[in-house]
Amino acid sequence: MRTLPLIVLLLPILSGCGGGTADGGKTCTAIGCFSGFFVSAPHIALDLAQIQASSLAVCRNGACLTGSFATWDGTQMLELPAAPRDPAHPEFVRVSVFSEEGGARFEISYSIGSSDPLPDGDVYDVTLTAGDGSTPISTHQTVTYARNQPNGPSCPPICYDAFVQL
Repeated sequence: MRTLPLIVLLLPILSGCGGGTADGGKTCTAIGCFSGFFVSAPHIALDLAQIQASSLAVCRNGACLTGSFATWDGTQMLELPAAPRDPAHPEFVRVSVFSEEGGARFEISYSIGSSDPLPDGDVYDVTLTAGDGSTPISTHQTVTYARNQPNGPSCPPICYDAFVQL
């Protein structure tokens, strides 16, 4: 019979576990997100010098953000346009490059600068032009966005994104 008093004593402690707050509300994590388009391009046969001689163009419905890898040192993320951005044009591109056997993997993200919904049917063109004029990354995509809630179904933010792996 000693089990019942132990359960009664532990019940208030154990009931605090499981994702709620003291006032009965839901606890949400604080993972952020932004609406946009994501490209994963593995196995790009370029070394550091070739990447530094390259340029990137990411276009959404014909409006392009472009930049060069000339000052990229192989460690930091590349952001286009470079900060600070014009508040009237908050869209940006972030590129991470990871070394892998035989070259590099490029992770490219285009953001509108907010988590606002995007209209299905947007057209993206992503082109990496190497110093020799070749285009190791060249894709033309008409996208359908997926709703994304990284903190769970009843927690903000809500973002809209599309993903392609080349």
